[in-house]
Amino acid sequence: MKRWLGLVAVALGLGIFVYAMFFGASEQEIIRKRLRIVVNAVELKASDTNLVLRAARIREAFAEVLTKEVVIEIPELAEAKTGRAEAAQLATSAATMYRTAAIDIDGLSIDVDQEGQSAHVSGKVRVQSTGRSGEPAQDTRTASIRLDKIEGKWRIVSLTVSAKDSPDG
Repeated sequence: MKRWLGLVAVALGLGIFVYAMFFGASEQEIIRKRLRIVVNAVELKASDTNLVLRAARIREAFAEVLTKEVVIEIPELAEAKTGRAEAAQLATSAATMYRTAAIDIDGLSIDVDQEGQSAHVSGKVRVQSTGRSGEPAQDTRTASIRLDKIEGKWRIVSLTVSAKDSPDG
């Protein structure tokens, strides 16, 4: 009987290990999903006309993924914006300048530290937008994002966006 328990325990342990290795989400996949929450919240669709609902959606997503003290640095801003509420206000105001905006984050690479408690995300982010008067635009920037694992969840601590890339870059 004890021999069977030992074999069952080993088989169960091996099964959990195999599942984790091949079917469990990696830290990079989890981080990418967390970033996707933010992207989905801030993207603009033509039907996205209610600013109150947009603001609520953004605040909810930011509360889930950003730290309260998040630091946002974008060259067009006079100074860095600090805080989740200020970041949400900034993201909500995009609807006053654009009719639509789609964000592509597939070009980002994710590096998690050895302890699995901090991560650095970097790479190109592309935004395709339509201005208020209907003119299409495309913008490519280099983004640098730091996330920390806080209470078991990845949260964005800082986001830095480069100046606009050259048209051929």
